[in-house]
Order: sequence, then structure tokens, then C-alpha cells
Amino acid sequence: MTRAVVKSIIAAGAAVGVVLSMSGVAYPAGKPPQTPKTIRAVAVFNQSVLLKQGLTPQAALKQANHLVPYHISTIHFMPSGFQLVYVRVYPFVQNVQTPSDTLTFLNMAMARKPSHPGGKSPQVPSFELDHQGGKPYTYQGAYFTMGTVHLGKFTANVAEQKYIDAGTKKGVDLLYVYWWNSKTKLATEVTAELISARLTRSQVVKIAASIS
Repeated sequence: MTRAVVKSIIAAGAAVGVVLSMSGVAYPAGKPPQTPKTIRAVAVFNQSVLLKQGLTPQAALKQANHLVPYHISTIHFMPSGFQLVYVRVYPFVQNVQTPSDTLTFLNMAMARKPSHPGGKSPQVPSFELDHQGGKPYTYQGAYFTMGTVHLGKFTANVAEQKYIDAGTKKGVDLLYVYWWNSKTKLATEVTAELISARLTRSQVVKIAASIS
């Protein structure tokens, strides 16, 4: 799966994920509580087809694991306010796509904040965990700063891409922490746009180190 595809998934699916995560929550008459409880209503998609929604993270991963020939790992360090919102699976199609999945985490605490004046809601901070069977992720080119980072017993690659968005004139700082397991033939990656996600580089590395 290309990074352009993954990023388009975040842009197109984030609003859907927010709606699904907020659905089914009722408040008594009057104002909602100042500190809403964490809502764990995860949706599972087979590519663009919604299979189930309102699942716990564990149930969502179990459902998704039936659709790919590998184990879908998840994170165990969760930055404050974030939660798993949806899991999207891409089954194997010969000569078309390798089996893969994308877990999207949104900062639901910020999603519940009031919109800006004029009715425009703030962008919901998010990050992704991706797996891909049978084909490692690779990055190259002058636009990436490459490096490595030690994550416990193994070393992961780090690619960072900084630029100014031509449309918004705002800075963009894309960080990819990824590795390839030659024994299981599985590529794993954590992706975050640090500025909009309001995450630091060290937090993203810590997320990657917690995956199992």
C-alpha cells in the first residue's frame, strides 16, 4: 500500500470514524458532562465496506484477523486522549494487492471540543498503525530524512518528511517508523503527521516500541 493511499484513508475516513465512535452515547437532559467517558466503539471495514461497528478494540481486531493471513498486532502505549476508532482490512488479491490492514487512532478528547467560530470543526489529531504481508515498506529520495531507532530487541527504520503545504501554507512533518520481520514476512509501520497529530517524535517511537 502506498503512503498516498494510507493518507487519503485518514482524510476520507476520519469523519466517519468520529461519527461511529460517538454514536450510541446518550446524556441526560441538559448539558453533556465536562469530561465525557471514553467511548470504545470501533468499526471494521473490508476495504470500503463496513462489516461491523460498535465493537470493543479486542472484538474489532478479532474480526479483522479472520480476513488476513497474519496476526494483527496493536499498540500498548496510548497517548492521552487517543483511542482506536476503526480497522480497515485489505485482503490479498493476486497481481493487485498484498494483504494489509490499517488501524486508525483518533484523539477523541479533542474531537469532542466545540467547533471554531463559524462552525468549522478543528482537525482531529490521528495516527496509524499499518501491517502488510509479504512486502516490506520502503522509502527513498531526497525529500526524506532517513535513520534508525532501537525498539527493544530490534531496530526500526525512521523516515521523516518535512515541507510546507502549498494549499494551507502550514508546515507538515510526516514521520514513519517501520520494520520488516523476515521470519513472519510481515511489515509493520506507525505513521503520524506530527504537527496535526500533536505528537512528538519520541511519542511515536514509544508507540512503535509498544506494539505486540
